Amino acid sequence: MLILAVEHEGRLIGSQDVRARDLPVLRTVTSGSWLTRGAQGKGLGTEMRAGILQLAFDHLGAEWAESGAISWNAASLRVSEKLGYRPNGRARVQTRPGEARDEVRVRLHRDDFVRPGWTATVVLPDAARAQLLG
Repeated sequence: MLILAVEHEGRLIGSQDVRARDLPVLRTVTSGSWLTRGAQGKGLGTEMRAGILQLAFDHLGAEWAESGAISWNAASLRVSEKLGYRPNGRARVQTRPGEARDEVRVRLHRDDFVRPGWTATVVLPDAARAQLLG
């Protein structure tokens, strides 16, 4: 797992992560993110996810990206939709100890990625690359 702190205009506004299990074989990554309330609704979540997808597809050789959001989180699901993800079922997940909710799962093939008008500059230390590639 690689967890990135996200700054905007000099302030920490959230985090973006990418995880992979058996990436050389499965060619699939999963991602998750979190944004402060003040950073939401400004397109920053979409940019964060687009950047991590460029890392996964262009630098790690992933073919698929998977994600999900609690069913009431329309903003997160909209980020996925804008980038080309398609619905991939539902699951019951534990969100806190003793609490379960429905998660909407989404999946994206690299060929369906709706790329932004910019390209991420990726500097990935060998140790991080090795951890993700297994």
